[in-house]
Amino acid sequence: MSAPDPFANHPAPIPGGVTVADSVGSCRLCPVACDRLVYPSGCLESACSRLYTYEFDGRPVMGCLEGVFGVEIDVEAFRTMQRTRAGFGALRVRGEPLPQCHCVIDQTFPHRPHGACGNPGFRHSAPPGRP
Repeated sequence: MSAPDPFANHPAPIPGGVTVADSVGSCRLCPVACDRLVYPSGCLESACSRLYTYEFDGRPVMGCLEGVFGVEIDVEAFRTMQRTRAGFGALRVRGEPLPQCHCVIDQTFPHRPHGACGNPGFRHSAPPGRP
């Protein structure tokens, strides 16, 4: 038996909202507001060739050459956070995810009234990931 679809009861689309073609990192077609997130830890686990590192002010930083996440991360802080129970966590997607990216869709306001999802293509367009 498959798990229930958490997006099955989303509210109606907001007129003039972005379409799946316009939305890389988020969807605002309905009041729930979904964000696509990427786990940088997945970049290391998959040995992604698009991950880069260099030293900035004597500290190693890493980032994505493709701009999937739009920030550079302090490697030492990342490793420290990865050793905690919660881990480093996820970042909002800024560029089109690659097949090896570990992505998830997060509902920003899941408590808002639900109806049909206004942009089902968005939630199915991310490469599969894991929380």
